Amino acid sequence: MVALARTAGASLTLLDLTGLNDITDAAVLALAEHCPSLRHLILSWVLLLTDAAATAVAERCPLETLSLHGIRGVTMATLDAMAEVRFDRFICIL
Repeated sequence: MVALARTAGASLTLLDLTGLNDITDAAVLALAEHCPSLRHLILSWVLLLTDAAATAVAERCPLETLSLHGIRGVTMATLDAMAEVRFDRFICIL
C-alpha cells in the first residue's frame, strides 16, 4: 500500500479497500501523505483501522466520499476532527 501511494499517489482519486483486513493505520497514513488528489476512499470493514488513519485522510485529502462502515476502531473523535475540516461536498458513511 505504501508503494502504491508513493508511485500513483499524485494521480489517485478513488480507492476501494473494502474488507482488506491486512490494511493498517500506517498504510492509510501513507495514502494521506502521498495522495493529494484522493477524493473517494472506501475503507468499509477494514477492521484494523483507528481514529488516527481516518482523521489523517480527512484532514489531508480533498475527500468527497469516505466510507468507514463496520470499523469499530473509529470513534466520535474522528467525527469531531472531520467537523473541523470544511467540506463543500462531503459524505461520510459510518
